[in-house]
Amino acid sequence: VDTASFADLKALVAETISRIEAQTDTKESFAEAKTSLELPSMPTLSMTGQDYIDEWLTPNFYFHLVTAYDILRAKGLAIGKADYLSHLRPLLAAAMAS
Repeated sequence: VDTASFADLKALVAETISRIEAQTDTKESFAEAKTSLELPSMPTLSMTGQDYIDEWLTPNFYFHLVTAYDILRAKGLAIGKADYLSHLRPLLAAAMAS
């Protein structure tokens, strides 16, 4: 995939969203379906869709999220734990008011 520009990246995101929206499989059928994960120089892994999400996708998502956070911090961005947990601000405000 050629993503030489921001416009290319936006087009790729739009295409990905369209492909996701076009899916007709239900969550339940994916969770039970068998899938294979093929990695270079590694044996092929066979797992259910739910295991794929729980054991492969979720840990990889958080790995890349934390890595991006670390890079931003190393480059001098003033970002911290409060930014990472900003979704809790309404709960904290409510707890402090009571």
